Amino acid sequence: TGFIYALATADKALPAAKNTPLALGPMSFLFRTRFQFDGNPEGASLQFSTVLDDGAVFYLNGQPFYWLGMAEGVIPTREAASTRTVSDAILEGPFVVSVTNLVVGENVLAVEVHQTNPGSSDIVFGMSLDVVEVRRESFTPGYVNSVRATLEPFPAVYLNEVLASN
Repeated sequence: TGFIYALATADKALPAAKNTPLALGPMSFLFRTRFQFDGNPEGASLQFSTVLDDGAVFYLNGQPFYWLGMAEGVIPTREAASTRTVSDAILEGPFVVSVTNLVVGENVLAVEVHQTNPGSSDIVFGMSLDVVEVRRESFTPGYVNSVRATLEPFPAVYLNEVLASN
């Protein structure tokens, strides 16, 4: 997917245009989007960059896969970003994370963004995401035998000569 700039209420210059203002006050904000994936999910990873103030937990199809500015492995409730305070959000990444729950078809990406404290002067979140898939080999030694693939339509057949049999 391309760059999705989801939110900014800061008055400062940011690496991308601000497009969704929110009211300050809550300690956390939840962003969610859906995307289609039609490739090979086996061994795939997510490569993403973010503009973030202050911390976040990233989820794919309901399972957390990355923590930034938050205690790793901890599913937050309404707590503050615990490991850093960001004064001016900048572009960070790219981060590359292997995932095991990417599926063929529709996937849901959610990000829970947390403030450092209730008096924070801004909330900023933006993200770009690409799925990096492992290329399937066209031969099968060492791989499960499979001939399943989406083929291009066969071209139309035209008869342009007739041979008479005398």
